[in-house]
Amino acid sequence: MISALALRTCALRALQGNTLVGDAVSDSTITPIDEALKASSSPFIVVSTEDMEKSVQGRSVGSGAGKIDLVLEIGVAHFLKVPATNDAEESIQVVIPQTDAGVEISLDLIERQALRALEIGGGAWGDLFRDLCPEYGRLVSRRGAGADKGVKFAARQIVIECRPIFEPAFGVVPEDGGIYARWLDALGEDAEFAPLVPAIRATIIGDVIPDWRALGTIVGLTLAEQNALRLGPFIIPGEEPAELNKIDVQPDGYSIEE
Repeated sequence: MISALALRTCALRALQGNTLVGDAVSDSTITPIDEALKASSSPFIVVSTEDMEKSVQGRSVGSGAGKIDLVLEIGVAHFLKVPATNDAEESIQVVIPQTDAGVEISLDLIERQALRALEIGGGAWGDLFRDLCPEYGRLVSRRGAGADKGVKFAARQIVIECRPIFEPAFGVVPEDGGIYARWLDALGEDAEFAPLVPAIRATIIGDVIPDWRALGTIVGLTLAEQNALRLGPFIIPGEEPAELNKIDVQPDGYSIEE
């Protein structure tokens, strides 16, 4: 679904640079998190969209209330240097050691920062994310941990049940200033996503259909059903009426000359 893609890309950009993992935020991976930690000495976040469920109205898959699980997987294998301030409000570095307690503290801090970025931060991408997802359902935070050859690691999976806005309608160009149009504009200004925008836009719109027909497709009506409900266009006569040049009014009637 386009709403899942939009949520994921916006969350990805909103998180980058706004937590202790810095720019180490990536989009979807099938690599188990313990394997990913072996390949990375730095903490990271992986963003993905998983299960989706929707209450469909009629045959319209784009309308109706729905929910999408946005998943953030956080991995920490080494100590962190955390920006902080002391009592004199001077900038300092706090080093969190690589102990069981230390990695758990690191996860707590990163989780808090990630949720802050999605809720009130993240810049323009964060604003778009909140427009796309005006409401959450549930939030689950799952802990994971392990060790490989004496190197301890800790992981946390955060599952946020997003209740996004409706999917964009088929065959309709996103309205200027609308949420999906703004999202496409933001993608177009992003060096990584810009090459994909033509394909995404073409997939969203497909073959453009008239406004009167789009109204029926939004609620899942076939063309025959829409015509039966008199929701089609007005029928325009095939011939134009003759132009009237002169009306001659007489006491016993009138005559029309072309």
